[in-house]
Formats: sequence, structure tokens, C-alpha cells
Amino acid sequence: MGTIRCRSAFPGRPDRDVQWDGGSAFEALRAGGQPIASSCSGETVCARCTVRVLDGDDALSPPRADERALLDRRAEAGERLACRLYNEGGADLIVLTAHYW
Repeated sequence: MGTIRCRSAFPGRPDRDVQWDGGSAFEALRAGGQPIASSCSGETVCARCTVRVLDGDDALSPPRADERALLDRRAEAGERLACRLYNEGGADLIVLTAHYW
């Protein structure tokens, strides 16, 4: 279905690509071996899987009410929950970053 490019927040670290064959970005990142924070295993409870979308936002699912409620309480502006990101537009490439990559 597409690729998630994981852009490092640390200078000098290379980007890492992960296949996204459906499901949430959280599931794709875990399956691809990319660290993704979580204490709820992607159940939209903890809001630790926040990522920032750097490119491809227009292809992603809009925030649902459960995600919006968590983002409003626990995330910075512009962040999304990886457990609720779906590539609904079928983009070939989505670029994400997280503060700990």
C-alpha cells in the first residue's frame, strides 16, 4: 500500500523506511521494527504514540473523536496518534517523525 519514512529528530541519523500494507501506522511501525511508544498497545488510551506528519497528511484519515480528545489533552499542536493514522488516500509515501527517533 505504501511506505512510512521515519525521519530522525537527531542530526546525522538516517531516515528509515517501513512498509505500510494496511492497518494503522502504529501496526506498520511495530511490524517494521521501528520503535513506537505505547503503554496501551494501540488502543487509543495512552497517547504515547504521538507522531508528527511531515509529508502526506492529505492522504491520512482525519482525527476521530477519540483521537481528538486525547490529542487535546496530551499532545502538542500538529501531532497525531499513530494508532489512529490510516493511509486512506493510498499515498505511496508518508513521512513521520517522533521526538525520540
